[in-house]
Amino acid sequence: MAKARDIFLGVISVGLIVQGCYLLTMLPSVYKHVKNIVHITNNLTRVNDRPPIMRRFRSKLPTNTNMTKLRTSDQTTGKKISSTSSTEGQCHYMVQVHDTDEQIKKLNRISQTNILCDNHCNIELIVANENNKFKGMDAVVFHIAKSRIPKPLPAPANPKQTWIYFSMESPISNARERGFPINRLPVHATWTYQRGSDISVPYGIYRTGMPVTNRTKSPEEWVEGKSKLIAWMASNCHRTSWPRTAFVQALNKVIHVDMYGGCGNLKCPRIKKCDDDLLRQYKFYLSLENAECGDYITEKLWVKALQRGVVPIVNGPTRKVYEEFAPPDSFIYVGDYKNLQELADYLRLLDSKPELYAQYFEWRYKGSVRYWNAHDPSVWCDQVIPIIEKVKRGELKRVPVGNSQFARSCRPPNKGRSVSTYGVKWVPW
Repeated sequence: MAKARDIFLGVISVGLIVQGCYLLTMLPSVYKHVKNIVHITNNLTRVNDRPPIMRRFRSKLPTNTNMTKLRTSDQTTGKKISSTSSTEGQCHYMVQVHDTDEQIKKLNRISQTNILCDNHCNIELIVANENNKFKGMDAVVFHIAKSRIPKPLPAPANPKQTWIYFSMESPISNARERGFPINRLPVHATWTYQRGSDISVPYGIYRTGMPVTNRTKSPEEWVEGKSKLIAWMASNCHRTSWPRTAFVQALNKVIHVDMYGGCGNLKCPRIKKCDDDLLRQYKFYLSLENAECGDYITEKLWVKALQRGVVPIVNGPTRKVYEEFAPPDSFIYVGDYKNLQELADYLRLLDSKPELYAQYFEWRYKGSVRYWNAHDPSVWCDQVIPIIEKVKRGELKRVPVGNSQFARSCRPPNKGRSVSTYGVKWVPW
């Protein structure tokens, strides 16, 4: 009887050993499937978590482009991603950011020189001038800011090399850079704040569902500490597409405006603490752009006013554009008023009635604003790589910057007008 029992237990033991070995051989396959499911789930979560306005801007990208999350190493091995093994989706891009005088380096505009994307792609950024003739580069980004265009313009040699025009300034501002024929620069794509650009990154976004404050404030709390009325800060007094300085001076005749910087008589050092401490004392800020161009809404709205709890008085693009970008009922649009006196009377009304003034902050209970970084690494992964691949496949050809939608997005300067009810030779859109 004991012998039979030993034989039975032996058979059971062998069976368990065989089953255990089989399970061990299956573990790598199971791990691989689980990892794929987690990876797909994470990608879907990241796409859905993007701010609505950024999802809208990126809607023109291929549907299989899931490269937002940046990584510095392979998640399974811990090793740096290689530029080989293309069958596994790994790739490497060399991109030069053109800089004639190392100003981009000094300004720290490029925060990373090695960007690793979620699809195992690596982008190596090099900041240099044209002396290397762009050899070995998959793409060249011409960073247009303060006259950084090579003279003379380089002759395009490699048709498979992507050329991209980058600028967060308006087309009018860039066109005024003397001796730099920017509009003739042949590029495959434009990278700007404007939605019609091939790569589009706005200055700022409004995000619902992420409220600035969860506590309801009384009207008196919204005006607390705001002992001053209107502020304006500017250093560009004359190189504007509309008579902005003359407009502010005319407004100052009907209601007092504190003017800081080179265009005024008051000084505020260009440091964050000064802006924070000073502007929070005001109820209104003149967020007036230097050019009237589509989608051109800069830090004058997002940082100077909205982030600091000041009501912006705006002019730049059309009212419709402001409504599409800014939080609802958060701004005062100059063109809504027949003349300067009517605008001044409305500002005085808001100043005297905190309950009316507080309505301009209702959006803070529903969302928040973010000042976007045009060089955010996700932009290189999500938007620059698809452009490079299209050029390699021959789907994009170089065309002059002047032919782009961005270059034609501005309102022509007012010329030959008589003085309007706004006190200058200009009328709103």
